[in-house]
Amino acid sequence: MQTFKPRFNWTAKVVQILFEIPTKLKIKNLGFVYLCVMGKQSKNSRVVYSTNPDFEEDFDLEGQDTLAPEKQLLEVHLDKKNRGGKVAVVVKNFVGTEEDLKDLGKMLKAACGVGGSSKDGQIIIQGDKREKVMELLNKKGYKTKRVGS
Repeated sequence: MQTFKPRFNWTAKVVQILFEIPTKLKIKNLGFVYLCVMGKQSKNSRVVYSTNPDFEEDFDLEGQDTLAPEKQLLEVHLDKKNRGGKVAVVVKNFVGTEEDLKDLGKMLKAACGVGGSSKDGQIIIQGDKREKVMELLNKKGYKTKRVGS
């Protein structure tokens, strides 16, 4: 068995289970084991352990292209949680580069005349401007879905 020093206890348990199952079931030659850690968004996912001695992380998450507006379905939420009782509009499910997300967020903030932020695949617009945000996104060619009350 290979030596493994985990960062977190749950990781050690998963690796222990992965190594115990083949021996208990007497299964031979399972191939390589990859242990992945998932972040809130898929861009934060990474392989933290592999039994493959030739493993190289070769995927490029920064090169993700922006989908055309007609192919995207953006969810427009009205959010009050963790904002000190203040309301904010959250646009989710944007597929594209961080730069395009920031440009779209900047356009929405300027058109609504309010502040906000664009990060982690979401655009946050301060205030109850959901109808105006949906109207602006529809004019730009995006499909929108009203989520929540």
